[in-house]
Amino acid sequence: TTTTTTTTTTTQRLLLFEKQCNNDLLAVVARVRGDLSPLNRATLSALVVMDVHSRDVVGGLVERCVVDVEDFDWQAQLRSYWEEALVPNPAFSAYDDPSAGFYDPVDSSSSSPSSSSSPPFDAVFRIMSSRVDYGYEYLGNSGRLVITPLTDRCYRTLI
Repeated sequence: TTTTTTTTTTTQRLLLFEKQCNNDLLAVVARVRGDLSPLNRATLSALVVMDVHSRDVVGGLVERCVVDVEDFDWQAQLRSYWEEALVPNPAFSAYDDPSAGFYDPVDSSSSSPSSSSSPPFDAVFRIMSSRVDYGYEYLGNSGRLVITPLTDRCYRTLI
């Protein structure tokens, strides 16, 4: 059936992505073992921790046969996206209406704040039905950072 074919294709793609995650992790580990400045070593060490967690998450998705973005196991993950920014529109006051004051690039009736041909983008995090703009917040003590299933539960609870 079509559903079975789609599920099989998605599972195969997820398995390929899991393999890519492993290869990427090994490449970063190889760089960490090389000659690096202290700042670069700290940065790559934090990346290794995050990549190990990502690899484990992808492995869990493969084990649970998650094939749909609407699946709870996918929605429960903290996901990062690079999205077109909601640009403040000076023609409106956000104090009058919390939903107003933003330029919608899809709605041609809203006035663009600039004549730039390429809209700005923002890093955005999503988990469950929440969307949080990344504001370059303090990331913590990367040298001591460990990400566990409890960390994921905290993300789901706090966001």
